Amino acid sequence: DRRNWYYNSKNDSDQLALELGAKYGIRTVLVLPSAMIGGEAHQLSYSNRLVWQILQGEIPVDTNITLNWIDVKDVALGAYQAMQKGRNGERYILANERHHSLQESVQLAAEQYPELRLKTPKRVPKAVLYIVASLMELQSKLTRKEPQLQRQYLDMFYGLKQDYNISKAREELGFRPKPSRQALLEAFAYLKDEWQGSGVKD
Repeated sequence: DRRNWYYNSKNDSDQLALELGAKYGIRTVLVLPSAMIGGEAHQLSYSNRLVWQILQGEIPVDTNITLNWIDVKDVALGAYQAMQKGRNGERYILANERHHSLQESVQLAAEQYPELRLKTPKRVPKAVLYIVASLMELQSKLTRKEPQLQRQYLDMFYGLKQDYNISKAREELGFRPKPSRQALLEAFAYLKDEWQGSGVKD
């Protein structure tokens, strides 16, 4: 799928790394993390920013795009394990096995922090989201800021359940991530009570 420049760059860099590794005899192991959250952040990554928006009640609708939350510290350890134990030329998925929808993520925050009075976002038809995304893309040309919703992401991810088989990473690396629910709860707690950063990372 070549519709998204970000994913193109990821796929192309992986392929180039494998080619150069083979050419020069360099052991090359690739890791593929899902939506990394938590940790100590000065600026917020895209995934942490989404968690922050959940806490701020800034998720007006469920776009039917799911997330596979993973604690960034588990990914860091998984990358280290891959460096130590990974097989040359192999890829390892560093994720959790089950996805969360936006509705589930907001509901979890609402249960944990009832004082925030968060409302569960309603799911909106894809056709309506397409119109909204088109308007946001037009607006972004004026503001020069990335639109919050883009048609290409709807094409790629609408309705996709981001569940992964991580048995290879478990068996070969000893990868044992905390459950996505726990990772999300800890990210909520960190961003709500401890984060003192200056903004978001584009």
